[in-house]
Amino acid sequence: MSCRGVQTCFSLSLSLQLFFLVVTADSSKNNYGGEYLENAFIEENLRLLSPESVLKSIEIVQSDVKDVVNFSCTKDLQVWKGQLEKRESWALKMRDASSKIPAGLFHGNLVDLGMYDECMEAGGRFCTYEINPTRQKTAFLLAPMLSVCLPRSCTADDVVQLVNRTIEANEKLKSQGITMVSTACLTIDPKDSNALVHFWYFVLSIYTGFIVICTLCDLANRCYGVEWKGWQTLERLSMLKTGENILSTKPQDDDLTVIHGLRVISTAWIVLVHEYMAQFYAVNLNVLDIAKWFSSWKSLFPLVGLYSVDTFFTISGFLTAYAFFKQRQKNKKFKILHYYSHRFIRLTLPVVVFLVCTYVFINGSGARYEWLRDIFVVGIQSKWWSFLLYIQNFVQKDDFCVLHLWSLAVDMQLFWLSPFILFPLYKKPKIGLTILGSLIVASATVTAAIVGYNQYSAIYFTRELNMTHFLESFKDVYIMPYTRASAYLLGILFGYKMTNKEKISKEMLYFGWLLSFVAFTFCIIGTKSFTDESYVYHPVWEIIFAAIARPIWASGVCWIIYASSYDFARPIVSFLSWKYFLPLSRMSYCVYLLHTVFPLWEVSVSRTPRYFHEYYIFHSYLSNLMISIVISFFYSVMFEVPIRVLEEIIFSKKNKCTAQDINKIK
Repeated sequence: MSCRGVQTCFSLSLSLQLFFLVVTADSSKNNYGGEYLENAFIEENLRLLSPESVLKSIEIVQSDVKDVVNFSCTKDLQVWKGQLEKRESWALKMRDASSKIPAGLFHGNLVDLGMYDECMEAGGRFCTYEINPTRQKTAFLLAPMLSVCLPRSCTADDVVQLVNRTIEANEKLKSQGITMVSTACLTIDPKDSNALVHFWYFVLSIYTGFIVICTLCDLANRCYGVEWKGWQTLERLSMLKTGENILSTKPQDDDLTVIHGLRVISTAWIVLVHEYMAQFYAVNLNVLDIAKWFSSWKSLFPLVGLYSVDTFFTISGFLTAYAFFKQRQKNKKFKILHYYSHRFIRLTLPVVVFLVCTYVFINGSGARYEWLRDIFVVGIQSKWWSFLLYIQNFVQKDDFCVLHLWSLAVDMQLFWLSPFILFPLYKKPKIGLTILGSLIVASATVTAAIVGYNQYSAIYFTRELNMTHFLESFKDVYIMPYTRASAYLLGILFGYKMTNKEKISKEMLYFGWLLSFVAFTFCIIGTKSFTDESYVYHPVWEIIFAAIARPIWASGVCWIIYASSYDFARPIVSFLSWKYFLPLSRMSYCVYLLHTVFPLWEVSVSRTPRYFHEYYIFHSYLSNLMISIVISFFYSVMFEVPIRVLEEIIFSKKNKCTAQDINKIK
């Protein structure tokens, strides 16, 4: 693993600890977390390792020249100390910007961000350091973090030197086995724009100018009736025309309108899940309260929301099969190259622009900004090619940059394999159904085997404090196509059934809806069982639930789509077919691409800790969702729809896309 990969993985791990490590504290029964902090003498130890105490070790460091990492730092610290005695403004600000012992330590307020902007104004370098408050082997492993403002000549190695010398000089700290966990100093030098950045600015400017010209052509035709040869093609790329098409509430012929509602609800739910994840990455004042929240029914909102990804896989598989068999019924020739290129072209340009904009435009400051940069930007530089080939879930798996795009890779990989399932279904239905059923069982079996062999949690989130297992289960189970294939394959099965629809009695329809309700209920209640305070890891239950939960959820989604064509359960179908879902459904792909930027950006530039509460999370969620929708509209107008129009122009003489094709790639 590369150095950057290690840093990214480590930073992600530490961030997730604020959620996963603390949930083992059964605060409602024995206040385990609070008692541990009290027994660890956390307040006393933090005072001994506060920036004020650490900076007193300057003389100790200076007395042993051979261990000094940076002479310039030592010298500048002495200058700063002298100016501090003279009460110079800049020296006072540097001291003031460093951490003080925060209130609420026994409630989990273990991280103090200091005052980043004051440190920068004073001409200092902002550094943080984390410590392990005890040598005891305990499940409660939250590492307190403090901030210190140092002269610019100092580095992270100097912070390590200062803290370690402070520990060595104090017998009490040494006897308790206090150790340094990690340290980091933010860069202060302005980042020079390289040739690649200027190149992408140029490309995006040329592209934007072209779209503006197309819009002006359309505007001239609308206002003055000016229409020259070739303008009709340009007008199709007009932002006005593409915007009208996106906002239109008129469905296309043979459109499965119920899918739009499912797509919009699932997208909104995924945004909520990532909003909670961003909150866990943030610095929270009341970390121990997350234990109570995790054990409550409230935690089901994000936990059950994880099934929304399976809803998307189900819809994708359903529409892939539905479009394929509709084409075969019309005796249209199947062209494998167009089948693949059609999907690839339409999905890839928005991804490329997203990666480029993330690399070019993400630039900020703050105590946690470089954490975001390491996850979002640094990895893109080395891993960008894997996103274009949709294999990033197999490449550099320890690098978590642009993490949410894993689902695009899985969806594309399953799409690549779909013809090997669809053709047997078309030519030899019995053989095709046998293959399809075998693959569904195989996917569930592989998932069960991986979870059982490695003792992973069925819902990935566990009350056991084992970050290694969480990260490994994420890489081995959560983002792998062979463990997520069951939902996609069930979608193919019902898509096939949809084009060979048989007459179903009203009793069977009632029974199908009942089973669908039972399926969703099973997934919800089953998920809750893992968060219960009294739950102890049970391998049999973990294996069974991991194997069947996602296929069961997907079956419920499939039934909703399939049964909607029978004009039954009108309240549900009518709601999901609400015409105003259609514009949002068209933007759902871009919303999914862009939405994680806003909560993570909010966390990265935050200067103060937050208070963990559902109201604040929901408030932030609504604002970020609205921002995502608005920006996604313009993003779709500029980058998603134009590439679709260009593809139709290029291939219109040879191939005409059906409404199902358009549905499929959204």
